[in-house]
Amino acid sequence: MIRFRKTISILCVLAMVFSYAACGKKKTEQVVVENNQQDYQNEQNIIINNDPVVTDNADSYQTEAYVQTQPAATQAPVQTQASQTEAPAQPTEAPTQPLIEHSFSVQTIIYDEVTPRQTVYCPPNMSTSNSTYPVLVWANGTMVTADFYASLLTDLSNMGYIVIASDENMSADGTAQLYSLDFVINEGNNPDSPLYGKIDANRVALIGHSQGGRSSVNASTDSRVKCVISIAGSNFDYEAELDTKPTLFFGGTKDWIVSPEQWLVTAFDAVRGPAVYGCLNGATHTTCTSDPSQYTYYIDKWCDAWLNGNEQSKGIFRNGGEMSNDGRWTDFRSKGF
Repeated sequence: MIRFRKTISILCVLAMVFSYAACGKKKTEQVVVENNQQDYQNEQNIIINNDPVVTDNADSYQTEAYVQTQPAATQAPVQTQASQTEAPAQPTEAPTQPLIEHSFSVQTIIYDEVTPRQTVYCPPNMSTSNSTYPVLVWANGTMVTADFYASLLTDLSNMGYIVIASDENMSADGTAQLYSLDFVINEGNNPDSPLYGKIDANRVALIGHSQGGRSSVNASTDSRVKCVISIAGSNFDYEAELDTKPTLFFGGTKDWIVSPEQWLVTAFDAVRGPAVYGCLNGATHTTCTSDPSQYTYYIDKWCDAWLNGNEQSKGIFRNGGEMSNDGRWTDFRSKGF
């Protein structure tokens, strides 16, 4: 009987030990699963924040998300999605006079009285000049503001253009871009504005990036617009076919956001005015912000051709002209002039 009780006791102890071990293993497995789930969630967050996403729906316009780089005079650091969404502190009251800032050695006038904010990049020595200036009206890509393009827009203003850009980050239909045009022309007629007497409303070009390129094509039907520049724009053909203005399309061979062949070539084929298309070797979707010099020369020449009527500049864009022989650009196409 004693042996039988000992045997029973030993079996009970062993059962408890195995039960404890099994529970421990289950708990460990649960921790591993929870950790794996957390790792998976982290990976999903990384994908959501950093990977390019393209929605290609014929019933709605294209949207995109991509890593944002802060424009600067030198190489820009990469920012995360979280840092993009952090809004800068806003003043409690709008200033009674336009706020004047100096950026990249160029006078920048920021009008905080309107929503969305309008930023004007002015040519050097504009305030002491008696000249009027051609106007470039800028439109942003999806979910970014004009600050993202500061280096490009500053370079263009240094070339002798007044550049107006709003903070509208969903610009596709062209409405916000035309509002910017109205705004800058009104400032040119306002005796209290630093832009008074500086705006040449007969020399207006629309320019934009990504969704902003789409905006520029869509807003081209406005009679004040003389020419258009679309950088990695995402127009549907039924939108582009309404464009009768001279339009310059820029693509990039490494743009995985807006496929040049799918979007830009299609738009180039559809427009009914003079048009040029070129695909920049090695360019990604945002090369215009990190290396604007690749674009500004041809933007300036395109505007000179159509805002100033310079036939020599037009020749740059004809088949056999300078751009078609520029090895940096592939798949060059030209029509209508």
